[in-house]
Amino acid sequence: MNVSTKQEGEITEDETAHDSQKESGEEPEDESHEEVGEDTQEEPKKETKPKRKRFFSRRNKVLIVVAIVAIALIVVLWGAAPPDYDEVRDIVKNRGKYLGDEVTVKGKVGNWTGGKNFTLVDDKNASFAIFVVHEKAMPEGFAEGKVVVVEGKLEEGEFGLTIISTKIQVGCPSKY
Repeated sequence: MNVSTKQEGEITEDETAHDSQKESGEEPEDESHEEVGEDTQEEPKKETKPKRKRFFSRRNKVLIVVAIVAIALIVVLWGAAPPDYDEVRDIVKNRGKYLGDEVTVKGKVGNWTGGKNFTLVDDKNASFAIFVVHEKAMPEGFAEGKVVVVEGKLEEGEFGLTIISTKIQVGCPSKY
């Protein structure tokens, strides 16, 4: 509030500015002369806090997404998924568990004479063997001693455990 001393009949600068604003219809800049009973509420001043850097800024979000994608690619390319086949020794040891079911078995071709029947032996212990009857033509590259994956139904036949095969996959063991 401007305090000024005035003598009777003198007009101060504040009063002159106030009067000229009233005549022009403008609101006075500083309404220090309030009338009693008038409801005036001042808006509380909002304090602005300094902005903190957020951990999940755009840059950090992008880095997190890139890291997740990289980890997913490593897992997929590394072959972290378990194999989709059983070993011959597992089938022979647990025949009751697999008998009558569709199986996928990895082993080595043994005792094949060029027809559609052969023996599939365990690649680590040749004493475990399953007789295979294949219903289709033999795949290219099929030969005795090759590692293959056989799919088909496991049954008890005249030669012991027998797979009635619907598919044979030939290839390098690292691809299995």
